[in-house]
Amino acid sequence: MAGIKGSIVITDDWNGSTPRQLNTLASRFAAQVFAIVEISETVIPELEKKGARHLREATVKISEHLRGKEAESFKEGMQRFMEELGGVDVSTRKSLNIEMEPAAALALAHFVQTAARYAYAGSREDMTRRALLVSLISSFEVLFGRLARVVYMKNKAALNDSDHSFTLEQLAQFDSIEGAREFLIERRLAALLRESIDGWERWLVRACGGLSMTALPVDWPGIRESFARRNLIVHAESIVNQIYLDTVRGLNIPGDTPVKGKKLTVSSEYLKEGAERILALGVILASEISRKLNRGSEGEVIEMLGEEAEECARRGFWGASEYISSHALTWPASRSQRIDIQTCNWLARKMVYGNGAIQSEVESWDTSGLSSSLAHRKNLLLDPAAAVEAIEGLLANGELTAFELAHNPLYEGVLELIAKRRESDTVPD
Repeated sequence: MAGIKGSIVITDDWNGSTPRQLNTLASRFAAQVFAIVEISETVIPELEKKGARHLREATVKISEHLRGKEAESFKEGMQRFMEELGGVDVSTRKSLNIEMEPAAALALAHFVQTAARYAYAGSREDMTRRALLVSLISSFEVLFGRLARVVYMKNKAALNDSDHSFTLEQLAQFDSIEGAREFLIERRLAALLRESIDGWERWLVRACGGLSMTALPVDWPGIRESFARRNLIVHAESIVNQIYLDTVRGLNIPGDTPVKGKKLTVSSEYLKEGAERILALGVILASEISRKLNRGSEGEVIEMLGEEAEECARRGFWGASEYISSHALTWPASRSQRIDIQTCNWLARKMVYGNGAIQSEVESWDTSGLSSSLAHRKNLLLDPAAAVEAIEGLLANGELTAFELAHNPLYEGVLELIAKRRESDTVPD
């Protein structure tokens, strides 16, 4: 993981093609994805709790003005209604006649209408997560549109295949050729974003010298399925149709293919996994476009990739961290950068697949020529307890800070190990 840096750069300059601007664009996109998952994991559980209280509160509110016989009649009617309701499903056709006081009957009818409307809407949890999936895909769409604009602005040849021609009247409305080019870019972007992600892929290959999203180190089948599910949510009330089945056929997605007519849900796990894939795709795609448009400026981009891989690790987005760090390892980098990125990659793979996935690689890592501030990571990855003594030495001479121990996921649990070691040292024999 990256060492301590002595400077901080904050910028909102993201609307351009320089490495820093494209890095900022990628980071903004990642932040939006983090926020979507945060809503899923914090706000939705509270919505679920509130939903469980909703009908109870509705019952109290509906019946609070009933008195005497009316209140008793409503209570008995509710009990009878709930007993008869047991075992009823959407295919049941059943009539129910309950003798009640007029006011109580009116209150019960109001309750039934309230409960029915609540049921019609379905699970609030699933409804909100479906909306979050739509928002996730829309965030990527915005990112892709901005990246496409950068390509058009930087690579004028990308507009050469346009089938749009200007009339003399239209040309007279522009102050300059640049104004006409901007108008043409807007038209091309609008047409491009109306296409499917497969259409975006075809455009990318043509406009960016063969750059392909399907070739990037991400789970492309999973991403395609998320886009197809988003379309189901928006256009078909989440019910599987033939278009969805045609899209996912041949993607080799784990699990059984849902049958036509089934209503798909969006679980917390599904949203998190989809968010990790799409976050990684967006960050990696921005880095590749930056590399193509800014030859010789790879240093700034590799730094962004390392930082985003680390941020994903800090937030527990281990899959995204693995994707991004794996891609970053294919870039030219300084020795220290490569060690930071490799360490991050090993940690992510360890968290996703277990110790066995990295053990042989880490054991064969030759750290003999490295400083202790880097060499201790080998033990840290294989057996954190074996690295405690070296870490205490680094803390003592200022090469490592307590803040990094507390906030760097590479040191997860190390503070507790240090505390136990010091406690055992103070216990008399």
